[in-house]
Amino acid sequence: MRRVIRGLAIGLAMVLAGVVAVLLSLGVVLNTGPGQQAVERYAPTLTGGMVHLAGLTGRFPDRLRLGALELDDGHGPWLR
Repeated sequence: MRRVIRGLAIGLAMVLAGVVAVLLSLGVVLNTGPGQQAVERYAPTLTGGMVHLAGLTGRFPDRLRLGALELDDGHGPWLR
C-alpha cells in the first residue's frame, strides 16, 4: 500500500513540476518580441479564427499591452 501511495505522490509531483515548467516557459516567451509575435500569429489558429491580436508589447504579466483586438463569430467581426 505504501508503494502505491508513494508512486501516486511521485506521479503527482511530476505533473505539478511539468505545469510549473510550462507556466514559467510561457512567461519567458511572452516577454520577448518573437514570442509576442508568435502569440499574435497563432491566436486565430488556436481559437478557430475567433480571436485576432495585433501590436502585443510590454512585459508579461503586469505591463502587457495590446494594440488591437478583434473578436469574430461566424458572421464576421463583432468586437474591435
